[in-house]
Amino acid sequence: MTNPILTLEDLHSPTWRKVKEWAESELAQLRINLEADQEPERTAKLRGQIKSCKHLLNLESPQPLVADDD
Repeated sequence: MTNPILTLEDLHSPTWRKVKEWAESELAQLRINLEADQEPERTAKLRGQIKSCKHLLNLESPQPLVADDD
């Protein structure tokens, strides 16, 4: 594993806490919306938005090393 993208200082900043709180709230609402009967295009859009929120929240986690298959 490599170092996380955000430092401990970043993770304890008021800005990160606000961003994280917003992303968690947005993720919860997107999941509720995904459960509703939607058009396929809308479902795909919601899944993309969910993935984006998850990527944002994962910034605080250590990033895995990617091995070369060569």
